[in-house]
Order: sequence, then structure tokens, then C-alpha cells
Amino acid sequence: MSTNNLVLLLTETFEPPEAPDGFSYSDEGASLQETLDELSSMDASTPTVSGGTTIAGHAEHLRFFLHFVHERMKGSMEVPDWDESWRVREVTPAEWASLKSDVHHAYEGLKAYLRTTETLAEINERRAMAIVVHTAYHVGAIRQMMKSVRG
Repeated sequence: MSTNNLVLLLTETFEPPEAPDGFSYSDEGASLQETLDELSSMDASTPTVSGGTTIAGHAEHLRFFLHFVHERMKGSMEVPDWDESWRVREVTPAEWASLKSDVHHAYEGLKAYLRTTETLAEINERRAMAIVVHTAYHVGAIRQMMKSVRG
């Protein structure tokens, strides 16, 4: 399988499409980048249910997940600490800016890796598709949490 379509879907998940008709599955203005940029650190730090996670937690989990899958695609066999991926709950304005940058950096690194690979072995193809699906889920969760946080 060619990586071109995977990169296109990954790009749509993370950033607004360049062309007005560039949407395959998401709504206009609903990319992860656009969604996170709409939120303040206070919004990102507010749990929507008692004891629940926060938008900042989802963002850190995505950064962790992207890094983990990218490393696995390159051959790492390190076992992840998934509990660690949810450690962030509250962020200051500076921490929120840094976390958003770190998520974007992890995405850019993975996208660059995929662009250097003409085709993916079956295991990496599944991982690449899982990244799109997993991230799309979290974008939807964040957008729903955003509604609660903003009332």
C-alpha cells in the first residue's frame, strides 16, 4: 500500500487542508491543530466529569502515542507505559503552548518518516492506519469536551 493516502488522512486529522475541497472525513475547522489552538490553558485543564481526564491529558496522550508508534515503525521494541501517557492533567499557559508544539512536532516527525517510505510492511500499515483512527477518536473526544468546558 502506498503511504500517500495515509499521509493525506493524517494531515487532515492534524491540520486544515490546503484546498477548500480537501476534506475526506472531517468538518471544516475540526483538525487537531485548529481545535487545540482554540483552547486556553484553563480550558485544557478543566475536567468535564469529576475525576475525569482533561483536554491537556488527551493532548499529552496523543503526543505519547505518536512518538511510540513512530519509534515502533523504526524498529523499537520498547514497552510503553500507557499510564504515563495520561500523566498531564493541568497546564499553565506556557506548558499548554509547549504541549501543543510537542504534539505538532511528533506529528511532523511521523509524517516525514511516512513520506520517506514508498510502501509500508503490513505491520506498519496497520500502525499507520491506527494512528489516523486513534487520533480522529481523540479529536472528537476533545471537541466534545470543549463543548462542556465552554458551557
